[in-house]
Amino acid sequence: GDLWFGTFDQGLFRYSNGELIQYDESDSLINNNVMTIHEWNGEIWTGTLGGLSSIKLIEDSVRISSYSKEQGLEAPYIYQLYSKDNILYIATEGDGLINYDGKQLSNSTDGEIESAYDITGSEDSTLYISTKNHGIVQYENQKVKRKYPIKYKNKTILIESIDMLQEDMIIFDWEKGFGILNTND
Repeated sequence: GDLWFGTFDQGLFRYSNGELIQYDESDSLINNNVMTIHEWNGEIWTGTLGGLSSIKLIEDSVRISSYSKEQGLEAPYIYQLYSKDNILYIATEGDGLINYDGKQLSNSTDGEIESAYDITGSEDSTLYISTKNHGIVQYENQKVKRKYPIKYKNKTILIESIDMLQEDMIIFDWEKGFGILNTND
C-alpha cells in the first residue's frame, strides 16, 4: 500500500513503490497546510487550513476535488476527519462539526459547537468531539447529547486531542498534560 504524509506549507506526499510523489496547490489541492489525512469511500481526504480535498487514484492518474466556501464549507480550517456509518465528520475551527454524506455538506451541531479539534467514536454510533469552550461533547443520532466541561481553575479548558481507551473512557490532552474522562460519571 501507499503511505501518505501531510506537511505544513508543502502539501501532501505519497510514498508508492519506492517513489515519493508530491501533491500541492498547483495540482488542485485546496491548501498546502495539511492538518489531517483520512481514507474514506476509497479516496484519500485531507483537511487543511483552506478547506477539504479528496484524492482519487485512477490507474496511473489522480483526480483531486476540493471543497471550500463555494461548496458549502463555511469554515476553512479543518483539524480532524473521522468516518462512521457512511458519513465523513469534519472538525472545523469556527463552524464546529460538519458532516458529509458523499453528496452534501451540513452543520451537524447547529451552532452548539463553534470549534472542534478532534473526533473519536465508540463501537456504537456515539462520537466524542474535543472542543474549545465545551470540553468534550458527546454526539449521537446527528445531535449533541451531552457536554463534559473539563475545568482547570474554574475555567473550561481547550481539549486538543482525544481517543477512546475503552467503551466508557476517553483519554484527552491539553496544554498542561492529559486526563481521563469516564463517560459513566
